[in-house]
Amino acid sequence: MLSSAGGSGHHWRNVPLVRERDVRRARWLWGLLLGIMAAVAPFTIYLLQQMDHVRVRYKIEELRSQHERLVEMEQRLRIERAS
Repeated sequence: MLSSAGGSGHHWRNVPLVRERDVRRARWLWGLLLGIMAAVAPFTIYLLQQMDHVRVRYKIEELRSQHERLVEMEQRLRIERAS
C-alpha cells in the first residue's frame, strides 16, 4: 500500500495556512478599548485636577511662610531703626 501511494506521483504541497480575519471580533475589541477609555477618562481628569490643586496649595503655603518671614523681618528692622 505504501509503495503504491509513493509511486503514483502525488506530491503533497505544504502551503501555509492563511487565517481569515474576523471583522466582528476586531470591531468588538475596538469597542471594548474605546469603552474602557471612556470609563477611565473622567477618573484621569479628576486625578489631574487633584494634582494641580495640591501643587497650588503647596505654592500658597510657601508664599504665606515667605510673607510671614518678611513681616517679621520688617518688624525687626523697625525696632532696630527706632533704637
